Amino acid sequence: MPKANHKHDLKKIILLGKQKGFLTYDELNDMLPVDISSADEIDKIFEVLGSEDIRIFNTLDQNETE
Repeated sequence: MPKANHKHDLKKIILLGKQKGFLTYDELNDMLPVDISSADEIDKIFEVLGSEDIRIFNTLDQNETE
């Protein structure tokens, strides 16, 4: 994610994830920049979120059951 606005968006995603302790795929999808489409870029985002101990769930219900 070389673009500066991507870094800003990623910081917002990380901040929300840290506040909640998790994110749903829908939340993540809504917050991702529209021009991110390559699997490599998306993999990097998941790596960063994983390194920040932010879990990704399919739904809010999944978080409550784990």
